[in-house]
Amino acid sequence: MPTPQVNIQNGSVTNPPVTYPGDFQWLNPTGTDVLLTNCEGFCTQASYRLPANSTVNAQTIANPTNNNFTETPNEWNAPGMPHIKNPTRGMHDEKEVA
Repeated sequence: MPTPQVNIQNGSVTNPPVTYPGDFQWLNPTGTDVLLTNCEGFCTQASYRLPANSTVNAQTIANPTNNNFTETPNEWNAPGMPHIKNPTRGMHDEKEVA
């Protein structure tokens, strides 16, 4: 089964779904190194360093409180603040509102 990848520019997920708990990869398709912070509401780590044009492995927690994060520099180019779009909770595929 392919690992889900979350695009840091728009929150879209390739190879969905991202589940809680579960493994995924951050995808940085930009030419800029990006630091993601404030990820502790849904990830096992609070921050991630993503080199330009790369992926970084990550894991979600079982009981998330949100699916938002912060980027430095900000490469987000979609409406709203950075967040994972349409993650699912556990094995029941209950959609979380993004």
